[in-house]
Amino acid sequence: MMKPSSMMSRRKKLKVLVVGGGESGADISAELGELSPNVTVWLRRPICVGPRYLNKRNEMQQVEANMTVDFPANGFLEAATTNRMSAGQNVYAYGFFRIEFPWIHLPGKELLSPNPRSWFLNCFPEGLGHCLCFLGYARPHQGGVPVLAEMLSRYIALLLHGERDLPPDYSAEARRDAAASREYYSLSPSLLTLIDYNAFLESVARRIGCEPRLPVFCILLFNFHMVTVLLLALQFCCSAPRLLSLHFTLQMWALSMASFFILYDGLPIKWWFYPHWAVWYRQRGPNANPALLHGVLKQVNLWTSTAITSGFVLLVLWSIPTYYAQRILSVVLFASSAIPTALGIHLPEAWGILLRPKLFSLHGCPWRMSDLYMP
Repeated sequence: MMKPSSMMSRRKKLKVLVVGGGESGADISAELGELSPNVTVWLRRPICVGPRYLNKRNEMQQVEANMTVDFPANGFLEAATTNRMSAGQNVYAYGFFRIEFPWIHLPGKELLSPNPRSWFLNCFPEGLGHCLCFLGYARPHQGGVPVLAEMLSRYIALLLHGERDLPPDYSAEARRDAAASREYYSLSPSLLTLIDYNAFLESVARRIGCEPRLPVFCILLFNFHMVTVLLLALQFCCSAPRLLSLHFTLQMWALSMASFFILYDGLPIKWWFYPHWAVWYRQRGPNANPALLHGVLKQVNLWTSTAITSGFVLLVLWSIPTYYAQRILSVVLFASSAIPTALGIHLPEAWGILLRPKLFSLHGCPWRMSDLYMP
């Protein structure tokens, strides 16, 4: 058995070459860097580093602080890229890698299509969804491959148990989603695995039946708040006689906004601005564990686990006005798409281009009337 001192000496002499700087390569090289100073990372392109935490703390200091409960939930990079308030912001370019399956031979057919967008939910190949599925090829531009793999695994488990069924036209759904994805991510036509984190999660969650919900009072408060936003917009834009004074409307807006921070320990704020964790989808539905979600949210207290940084302030200042605008526009766009659909006229999935919420334009996530008043 090697002595600890000999092991440490050997580790320091260890020379390691890590090829690639994706999520796996970055994680492995970071771990090896703790063991040996002789770790080399080889990349085809210049490195582009996204900080793990959006605060001024040293990265390792924050990692050590996370061993306790001292971690700012909104300080994670995911807080800026996956939160629900940012779900309407669009990204059109990304890197890519090659996908080929020359080792899969189909009886009486050509090779399996290497285009993940031809697979339903980037998982179920055409004509083979009953016996073949892929995990890890739905890769969000925001990061979060393990979360999506977990959600797809839950869906696959329900399919195998016979508790859910693939849509009869799942191949056609995949083609429609592929067309919508090409339109949205037109600057990256070669990236065939690119998906949107929020839209994909919600789409799979609705198929599972585990989409999370806020308490009824939070929903009522949200709709009251949006009414005050609409009244303020009308009062600023129109010179018509006002039913309510501007001062009173501003007071109601501020009061409802302040209530978001108090109600259920700030649950509405956590809902919008904290990372879109997989644990949100354990609130209800198959294999629900609401106590687990409650425990996580209780651990990240709104007042002690929120870091007020310049990046977070910028996120808030940008997200809230765009969120307001999109929620108001969504009423018009929903009516404009629902009426033709009722008449048998099917518009493209990405109809409305940037105006239609991305959540309901990508990955076959159905747009319901209830989405107009749900936060």
